Amino acid sequence: MPSGPLSTFIVGGARSGKSGTAQRLATATGMPVTVIVTADVELAQRSGDLDLIARIEKHKIDRPEGWTTIEAGAHVVKHLVRTNGTVIVDCVTMWLGALMMNSDDDLDATEARIGAEVQDLIDAISARSSPTVVVSNEVGLGVIPATTSGATFRDLQGRANQILAAGCDRAVVMIAGQAVALKPIESIIQELQ
Repeated sequence: MPSGPLSTFIVGGARSGKSGTAQRLATATGMPVTVIVTADVELAQRSGDLDLIARIEKHKIDRPEGWTTIEAGAHVVKHLVRTNGTVIVDCVTMWLGALMMNSDDDLDATEARIGAEVQDLIDAISARSSPTVVVSNEVGLGVIPATTSGATFRDLQGRANQILAAGCDRAVVMIAGQAVALKPIESIIQELQ
């Protein structure tokens, strides 16, 4: 069993090195590794999303031999609680997108349901006795969404990232392939007092 923090939240922009860093952390545990993939491969194939299909295939190729992959889609928590060893959840953004697209609720109900799902994820991570690495995108630093649904998704993603960063033992932001550890504001405040 590795010493130190058991859960790590990794956030960053596209192609910032999030998945590679998650793999390095998982490898360092010395335990069997399972990757819970949230991208809906079948949906990408049905819709002809060639870019997403290519990204999924690249991630498969990049994973070390012997790792287990579970294509969970929107069912991350169910698979997380059943899996032993080190787990990588990659990625929260695709998971939230699936949750949002599968909702017929009004906006307030959707936000409440997704908030509850994110809390369920944190609870499942906290209950694990093995390391968990959660990967997510930072979507709030880019282009301002032109649609209401895009803005809603950006806001939901931002809230989910806050909850996950606070709920995991450590949080890292990826910038240009470099991992920068985030320090909780409480620690900074204590240093100032």
